[in-house]
Amino acid sequence: MKKTLLFINILLVVCFVFTLNAFTQTETIELTLGTSSPGGSWYPATLVMAKIIQEEIPNVRVTVMPGGSVGNVKGTSKGIYDLALAHTQDIANGIAGEGAFEEKITNLYGLMNLWTNYVMVAVSKDSNIESIPDLKGKRICPGQLGWGGEASTRFVLSLYDMTYDDMSKVDYTGWTGMVDLWKDRHIDAAVACSTLGLSSFQEMAVGGSGIRILPISDEAIEEGVKLNPGYFANVLPAGSFRGQDQEVPVFSSTTILFSHNELPDDLARNIIKHLLNRRDELVAALSAFKELNPEFGAKIPGVPIHPGASAYYKEIGVLK
Repeated sequence: MKKTLLFINILLVVCFVFTLNAFTQTETIELTLGTSSPGGSWYPATLVMAKIIQEEIPNVRVTVMPGGSVGNVKGTSKGIYDLALAHTQDIANGIAGEGAFEEKITNLYGLMNLWTNYVMVAVSKDSNIESIPDLKGKRICPGQLGWGGEASTRFVLSLYDMTYDDMSKVDYTGWTGMVDLWKDRHIDAAVACSTLGLSSFQEMAVGGSGIRILPISDEAIEEGVKLNPGYFANVLPAGSFRGQDQEVPVFSSTTILFSHNELPDDLARNIIKHLLNRRDELVAALSAFKELNPEFGAKIPGVPIHPGASAYYKEIGVLK
């Protein structure tokens, strides 16, 4: 009898320990966040985003991983990234299976707009290049392969029935390389899909008479928006760069935070909620976040919204 009671007591203790462990130990959720290469504006922004998510959501750890807009879309669709940044036109291309995508992608959701991008084709202010067709036979730098700017370059050229074959030279390089090529006069044009005040373009504008941003024709913009709903018509404000003293019609898109469709609804909701609540820290990391508010965050062009994100936006009254 005593042995039986001893066995029962030991069993109760063991059960208690296991129950206690179940309540006190929660498995860590590991998330990967695809960004750009170090040196770009996305990288410091995503470091702050990761910090906020980890501090606000218990047992979540976020690893920031270098990438690029197109690469992030492909990587997230394959589960390499759980969260990532991308331009809406690149996700729209992925959904349609066009551009850099050989097949349609069906497992991605938008979480929130972060800021507006401008497709900017820059040339020297004192050059004789005044339109997109004038780029024929010239040397261009569209950024790295897999970047949103490079994909936008091919898209814009296609609207004028042009390809890279019409250029005398195409250099694929990052921001530092682009600026170096510009300063050494090894390229005639540089292209970016980025925010107002892009630091690389600001640096390029310092020398000579500044830079000129080439306009996109009304016809090309109208056709482009039809072909890719991730783009929309916009105007680059006068004075955005030294030498650019007039408004310029351009394509715009937004940079968004997005995920694959396996991100739980409650986790998507909490990520959006806490990033919006700590907006000031995001603005301190990157001024482009000044646009961020619930209304702007919810209106993602050309990309389906995550169910958890949609529920949160409806809860706070910015979506019906």
